[in-house]
Amino acid sequence: MVGLADTWVVTFEINDGPSQDLNSRSLRSTLKKMISYGLFLGWGAAPVCSSFSVAITPPVRNLEFPFGRPDASEKMKVKMEDGNQCALWLLDLASLSVSKGIHFWIENPDLSWFFRLPP
Repeated sequence: MVGLADTWVVTFEINDGPSQDLNSRSLRSTLKKMISYGLFLGWGAAPVCSSFSVAITPPVRNLEFPFGRPDASEKMKVKMEDGNQCALWLLDLASLSVSKGIHFWIENPDLSWFFRLPP
């Protein structure tokens, strides 16, 4: 990105500490404000997809329950809620970015439930 854009590039890596945790509501709010102010030329995301995979057996999402089946294990319900919140936040950022003409990409497999959520 630095070579292509010839400008600053901001990255986040959870392994670099809590200040890099994109699950932080404060950090999410700050990034949304920065996008709304047009401070970024573009952005990309590769969200964790631990509950969106179609390979999970037994399935924890389906057409009736794209946000997660109510009979999933408690451990999986936590993963589904984290994934759902991340997906909804990224959708919010994507919508804002479209309105501002800011380029973005979001990585997940084509068949992922990430891209099948109703919004």
